[in-house]
Amino acid sequence: MQAAPPPSRIVSNASPRTKNIARGGKPNSSAAGGAPPKKIGYRRKVSLHIGVSKYTNGWNPLKNGTGDALALQKRFRDVLGFDDTYTLLDAQVTKEGIQLAFQKLAECHADDLVIVTYSGHGAPLVMANGHDKGYLVPVDAPTPITRMNVSSFVSMAELGTWGD
Repeated sequence: MQAAPPPSRIVSNASPRTKNIARGGKPNSSAAGGAPPKKIGYRRKVSLHIGVSKYTNGWNPLKNGTGDALALQKRFRDVLGFDDTYTLLDAQVTKEGIQLAFQKLAECHADDLVIVTYSGHGAPLVMANGHDKGYLVPVDAPTPITRMNVSSFVSMAELGTWGD
């Protein structure tokens, strides 16, 4: 008995974009003469890329925080075809700066795709009930995170509230 061949790794559908990619075309061009790809399912694609390398209040510097944010912005814009890409870098990444950026994103339409990336320190805080709660560390937040200074950090709950 002969062994069955391995299953194909190519996932196919009938879209012109998929057929173009299968023929070796670029993902960001369509089969019809290099026109931008059709936006299927989203009105617009918007991204925010936050990056901190140089903290100002005791946190260790990060080698690639801002570089990662800029590289992601370029990829989302040039490769993934996002309509609008924004960055917050180093000194802009205060709690207030993050809040303002999220409030701007909250103006997006319900049919828009919104992606946020964060390249920077995060910090857990053990709550009174013993559970950890996660926080983003703004550029000017004090170290270490404590119950006394937690208002200087950005909680995941705040991000959700600001994004609504």
